[in-house]
Amino acid sequence: MFIYYAGHGQYDQARDHGWWVPTDGEPRQAGTLITNATILRYIKGMQARHVYLVADSCFSGSLFGTRALPPITDRWYAELYKDRSRWGLTSGATEPVADKGLEGHSPFAYFLLKVLRENTQPYLVPSTIHESLAPLVANNTTQVPRSEPLTQTGDEGGQFVFRLTETPAKPPAPPVVDFTPYQQLQKQTEYQAELEKAWSIVQKFVKNPRFTTDQWIKALNQFERDFPTANPHRDEIRRLQQQIKTGEPSVAKHHAGQDFRDCPVVCPEMVVIPTGRFQMGNVSGKGYRKERPVHHVTIEYLFAVGKYEVTFAEWDACVAAGGCRHRPDDEGWGRGTRPVINVSWKDAQEYVQWLSRETGKPYRLLSEAEWEYVARAGSRTKYWWGDNLGTNNANCEVCGSQWDNTSTAPVGSFAANAFGVFDTAGNVWEWVADCWHDDYEGAPADGSAWTSRNCDQRVARGGSWNYWPEMVRPAFRSKYYSSYRHKHEGFRITRTLTP
Repeated sequence: MFIYYAGHGQYDQARDHGWWVPTDGEPRQAGTLITNATILRYIKGMQARHVYLVADSCFSGSLFGTRALPPITDRWYAELYKDRSRWGLTSGATEPVADKGLEGHSPFAYFLLKVLRENTQPYLVPSTIHESLAPLVANNTTQVPRSEPLTQTGDEGGQFVFRLTETPAKPPAPPVVDFTPYQQLQKQTEYQAELEKAWSIVQKFVKNPRFTTDQWIKALNQFERDFPTANPHRDEIRRLQQQIKTGEPSVAKHHAGQDFRDCPVVCPEMVVIPTGRFQMGNVSGKGYRKERPVHHVTIEYLFAVGKYEVTFAEWDACVAAGGCRHRPDDEGWGRGTRPVINVSWKDAQEYVQWLSRETGKPYRLLSEAEWEYVARAGSRTKYWWGDNLGTNNANCEVCGSQWDNTSTAPVGSFAANAFGVFDTAGNVWEWVADCWHDDYEGAPADGSAWTSRNCDQRVARGGSWNYWPEMVRPAFRSKYYSSYRHKHEGFRITRTLTP
């Protein structure tokens, strides 16, 4: 048991008798004081094995008895702790003690705390505390601290033993994570997702002919106001706004069957193809494996296709502009309005890429499904004009024309089909975008190009001036290596007008 008292004290020298005076006690009024004898009786009656009383008051030295101290070494601590002790430490003997010292403490309290705080020994007992404390107090005051057993309290020769312990270190504070960058990144991601969603809606609105040009402009302006920062579509918005203001044909103004040519260079004349659904393959139930299985394809978007196969004049414009590197041989048949020949699939890609750059519009080759849809023009017969070959409907080996098995014919030499497209039967094979597949198992049903598997070989459609009538049917398919060039090989272009 550790007891600490700091307060006033009184001492009767004649009777060698002292008192503790509480803060609300009155000097010389016995009923308000605590005598040393009472304190000693109280300590004697405690059940604790060890009692250490520290008293910082005047005249407190009258509490002590006497005892000769054994030498204190490490081996004595255990023995000292076995026996009961009633030990005290006072700020003085029978003299008044100072109340005011350093840091708000009395001199005794200040130096007692200093001794305890600066101790590095594993054990402390009252006698060793006194040895360190007494000189410090005596050198700074007129009082001399005492440390002895308490008289008549049951002391049996032991001592109160203090054990030095280490205050556990505070656990390190968890790291402070600044979530601001992550929150900003999340907001940016959400912003971009909303922006793209809104842009998709605006595009469909601006391309819809049911609305006016003023409404298109308002929609574009509103989109810019709603997404003023990090908007990747500003250039496209400016282009659409310019198209609308100048009256240039925009994708929203096109309609099925419309003819147009909307590029500033020599380029193919286009015709708009209506949306629709058709059966692709040999609808007669016969034909080759490569024309089966017959399957439905639905084209839900407007697209424009070249009315004619790309001509030498259009190709030569690309060569002159530096967009096409290959200058194909015309076999002595003439250039101008004759379909370009001796061009590979890779050459055709150079042409559509150049035309796209020059016009700012996404030209490309047709997909195989788009090509057959255009070639059939709503028909289900063997040829787009019927089940019989007839005469002078196309340029092929025995089609009955003046160019049969001799040369290409100038584009537009035969009648157009119901979509207004010329030469989908014969004249030259036409490269399309698809990679070769041996049949239609797993083919896309939305009009898109099938660009997987054997892409070294690309599809060609439509037959040629030197091929049999069987091969100018809309359902017939052929394949060539993408680097293949021949005098029966050409192509036609297209451009999507709505998503």
